[in-house]
Amino acid sequence: MPLEHFEQKIGKLQSREEVSILLGNGFSQSWNRDIFNYQSLLNSANFGARGAQLKNIFRELDTFDFEKVMLALESAETIFRNYNIEHHKIDELRVDAASLKTGLIHAISHGHPQRSSHVSTEQYQIAKLFTCFFNKIFTLN
Repeated sequence: MPLEHFEQKIGKLQSREEVSILLGNGFSQSWNRDIFNYQSLLNSANFGARGAQLKNIFRELDTFDFEKVMLALESAETIFRNYNIEHHKIDELRVDAASLKTGLIHAISHGHPQRSSHVSTEQYQIAKLFTCFFNKIFTLN
């Protein structure tokens, strides 16, 4: 069964039906793909002292996807525990995973416009036109 388009789904709503939306990185990418795509986020991320090693993992896995690298670190931790690898190496994986998350959060937050004046009138109107369909708006960013 194919998914309905947004307009089709909105058209089927009852007049008093409450509709909520959860906005994530896709909404930010719609606003400015140059800032919020994974490659740009990786380029602007600061992972601290182990930044070179973490960026090398992205290269080795041939990805810009932070979640993919986080999952790889978590999987490596599980494997290391089962192979009785030294605890300090397991701790390194945990620290690296935390640095990865912190680096992503900072990269996203620094990409967001600092002032409402940094959002053009056209961008604001497009976002308002989209969000006006929803009674409640939740965001992950």
